[in-house]
Amino acid sequence: MSILRNHPFPSKKKENGQVGVFAKVFIKKGSYILAEELASSFVISDTTVESLQNSTKVMSGSAATVIEDMLAFVGKNGHASMIKGVEENIVEIGASYLIRKVESLEEANTGRMMPFPKNDLPPYSPVYERHRRSFDVFLVATKDINPGEELLKFIHVWEQ
Repeated sequence: MSILRNHPFPSKKKENGQVGVFAKVFIKKGSYILAEELASSFVISDTTVESLQNSTKVMSGSAATVIEDMLAFVGKNGHASMIKGVEENIVEIGASYLIRKVESLEEANTGRMMPFPKNDLPPYSPVYERHRRSFDVFLVATKDINPGEELLKFIHVWEQ
């Protein structure tokens, strides 16, 4: 049964209880994967995470539990920004967080849009500034993906 009804990438609960996201159509290598879903990711600063963690220490009851559950979701589905000096976490909230993570880069069929540029960045570039969030967010197909094939994401995709 598809968990995401009428979605271009249906998710299914497999026999072992894991959820997977599957292609409905052929996806050519280099095509964006769930771009709208990934673009809806939310950003939460390290300072805010720390503040929320501290709040749960002085709170009790269901309010603290809700915050703890949200922080657990951020920890499981978020990743630190790759942009130097930016202390933010990008948290996937759409169907993309259901893509199963695999230990092997070779097994994965999705990956980052492009490697994050580490050298030769100009001190200021309006084009880079306008598009820098893309390095933290978008996934593409790293190989051709056939209809019915499960989408797989390398567990360390955002650390490369």
